[in-house]
Amino acid sequence: MKTHKKKSVRKIQELYRILLVPIVWVLVWILFRYKRKNKYHLKKGESIIVLSNHQTDLDNVMVNLSFNRLLHTVATDHIFRKGFVNNFLRALGAIPKRKADIDLRCAKEMSNVLKEGGSLFFFPEGNRVLTDTQFYITPSIGKHLRFYKKTIVLFNLHGGFGVSPKFGRTFRRGKMWGEIKRILKYEDYKDLSDEELSKIIINELDVRDVGNGELYKSNKRAEYLENLFYVCPVCGEVETLSSKGNFVNCSNCGLQVEYTEDLHLKSNNEKFSFKTLNEWYEFEKEWTKKLQIQENQAIFVGDFVELMTAEPGEKRKKLAKGIMKITDKFLYIGEIKFDLAGVEMGTVVSCHKLLFQHNGKSYLAVGDKKLNCIKYIFLFNKLDTKMRNEKLDHYFNL
Repeated sequence: MKTHKKKSVRKIQELYRILLVPIVWVLVWILFRYKRKNKYHLKKGESIIVLSNHQTDLDNVMVNLSFNRLLHTVATDHIFRKGFVNNFLRALGAIPKRKADIDLRCAKEMSNVLKEGGSLFFFPEGNRVLTDTQFYITPSIGKHLRFYKKTIVLFNLHGGFGVSPKFGRTFRRGKMWGEIKRILKYEDYKDLSDEELSKIIINELDVRDVGNGELYKSNKRAEYLENLFYVCPVCGEVETLSSKGNFVNCSNCGLQVEYTEDLHLKSNNEKFSFKTLNEWYEFEKEWTKKLQIQENQAIFVGDFVELMTAEPGEKRKKLAKGIMKITDKFLYIGEIKFDLAGVEMGTVVSCHKLLFQHNGKSYLAVGDKKLNCIKYIFLFNKLDTKMRNEKLDHYFNL
């Protein structure tokens, strides 16, 4: 009996998009005061590839509002849980992509979408911006996109880092807008080298909210900055930082730093010299590089988390609860021990969740809202892990 292959592009997906557009417009206006500056009208039978920078959790729907047809979004596979979420995303044509791997299944589905007349959309950075600085984009992106010979649309989102920073739990009052920055038809780039095309893409997607002249108002601007920072740059103590309202404080030396409405840092302490979040973030990278680690000694300890499975398309199963600590060789979560040599990938989800792959299986460690996961990612890049040795991480790499 002959079986029929299920198509990647289906008419029902476009119908879902049409029904959701009015709801989405109301949602993004209420939450972000989002405005669209221009729009791309796809002609019948036309398929394109759209790339954008990544600032908020709802960037996908905001970008889609600038196009008159559905864009099939490539998204990290950990959000494709079993049940409603997975079915909803798949109904809208979303394509799961496994982090830190060459995902041949994903590549095949992307190719099928274009062959069937659909359009693709993805974030080349892979992660939401943490400190208003562009994440790594592979230099081979030009080579990969040239293969399809499609129109490339470069989209810029502005203001999302100010309105809804990844570390925050509340929205700031400020402006957010999206615009089509550049359109590259195949005739425009076919004679360019792969390096030249990649450079155009990377440069056009580099958006910074710091210094854009806008103000982002809130009485909780600095809250949960512990998700980013764990080292005091004045006294050098670890895990002594706490946030409240618009300020970050160190319990050891008394340092107080304000996170201002124009997204800068300000302190009366003359020993504190950082002006932006990224400067502090880069300081922590250097601090971790130079950190002297003793054999079998705990480096970080004291974070209480819940560990669960995180396989894409499957229901999550709780495995353990307890203290998370890391040594030079092992990551401990409650009674479960992971040898670091088997860590293949680690990333931060919603700032207080540590997603990692160990010997082919995915796990999620969930702590309280002030859990700092970045310190563990930095150590995955410093210690003897597969992630470091095979240079699989380009986001938090030391």
